[in-house]
Amino acid sequence: ELYSPVQVVGLNHVVQLAVGEFNSCALLENRTVDCWGDGVNGQLGNGSSGLKQPLSTRFVKVRGLRDATWVATGNGTSCAAIKGGTVKCWGNNISDQLLTSLSTTSIPVKTQGLSGVSKVTLGQTNGCALLVKGTVECWGDNELQGTWVGGPSQGLPYYPYPYQVAGLANVTQLSTGIGDGVSQFSCALLRNTSVKCWGLNFDGELGSGTTGDVMTPTIVSGLPSALQISAGADHTCALLESGSIDCWGLDMYGELGDGARADSPKPITVPGVSDATEVSAGEFDT
Repeated sequence: ELYSPVQVVGLNHVVQLAVGEFNSCALLENRTVDCWGDGVNGQLGNGSSGLKQPLSTRFVKVRGLRDATWVATGNGTSCAAIKGGTVKCWGNNISDQLLTSLSTTSIPVKTQGLSGVSKVTLGQTNGCALLVKGTVECWGDNELQGTWVGGPSQGLPYYPYPYQVAGLANVTQLSTGIGDGVSQFSCALLRNTSVKCWGLNFDGELGSGTTGDVMTPTIVSGLPSALQISAGADHTCALLESGSIDCWGLDMYGELGDGARADSPKPITVPGVSDATEVSAGEFDT
């Protein structure tokens, strides 16, 4: 464990960074991807897994991955959007988050049923894709009905195919909760600067004003114009046009930033923050 920033030695020309629960990946200018961290499930993508791949203290090149345009990491799984709109994933497939028949893979495999994808995001046991046309498709863990909108709420515990989220259009950004084993919710930023969330809502992380689960995308009420969103384990934050930050959900560890340590099912403004340009919500911090 490290308690101060250290440079990833030799990693250069990074254009986008993804941090998962136990590993990280970087998209480079040449459209390849480098990963580092825990590779026990093959989520580093270099062909090694299990005891053959210990914790990586240096980055490794994801094998055979080219023309990547976006990278995402989750809980033992990593995915990349590829030029032309396809998606390739690697790592653990316990909840069908790889969209493949393989149980696990330590090298990228093309997902089934996804096309026209611009970005992809991974949660604890599920995934979602933002399509070029502004719609959203999700797949994976459906046991607690936190992922699916306008689709089957009962039946298979895992869905090995993408299902379009009903009631979502003109989406510009997606963020999916990850961490603590029960995070199953997603939020979408729309072109009109509003935010909609859906899924599990134990601590008010959907911003709906209540703590009841929401199976259809529901507007985050009282949120001023948003420019960017980030979902943690049980809380969500938004960067606003004003440069301030609003957060909602779990506040057990002070992750809402207001000093109260009191959960909030509706957005509250983080005091003392102005002229912000980006926000990032971690498992229990922001």
